[in-house]
Amino acid sequence: MTVKYPQRLCLLSSQSASSSSSIVFTQISSNFTTYYLKIRKLLPATDNTALYIQFSTDGGATYITTATYNWTTQGIDTSGGNKSDRSISSTESMICNNMSNTSTQPLYADIVLYNLNQSVVRPRWMARSMDTSSITLGQATYSCGINTTTTAITAFKVYCSSGNIASGQFYFYGCNEGGLLY
Repeated sequence: MTVKYPQRLCLLSSQSASSSSSIVFTQISSNFTTYYLKIRKLLPATDNTALYIQFSTDGGATYITTATYNWTTQGIDTSGGNKSDRSISSTESMICNNMSNTSTQPLYADIVLYNLNQSVVRPRWMARSMDTSSITLGQATYSCGINTTTTAITAFKVYCSSGNIASGQFYFYGCNEGGLLY
């Protein structure tokens, strides 16, 4: 018996970072209600930095920088150490913190974005990421956030809290309903 599965992910954009101040995604349409951003081997130029996301309602000409982002992160490292952070009414959303710029310790992240192209339901996201904060300590971070705007999101960018994104691969997908298990 042959079982055929519908294609659930549609690759909209792939980008490589090379000393990039940010990576911008503008391929948001009414064709999808959910989006998936896969980040692989991200290295910040500056050690011990955070990765942030900001939304745009005008195709990336400007970004929402008012205090409309609410987010939380929870992480654990292989020594059992916990780290958490959160913000209410921030000007950006943190995806993860304490990224290393050591070439053998890149960041891997999976981010699911919901309701970007809707003006009634607020845009939200959730992420899981992993990297190593030292040679021996791996760390995993789970995070989520919401923006309180009620205008459709038409673009977003990811960037580091300090310095550029030295390198990394970014894959942006549109998802059909039920397209992701997480």
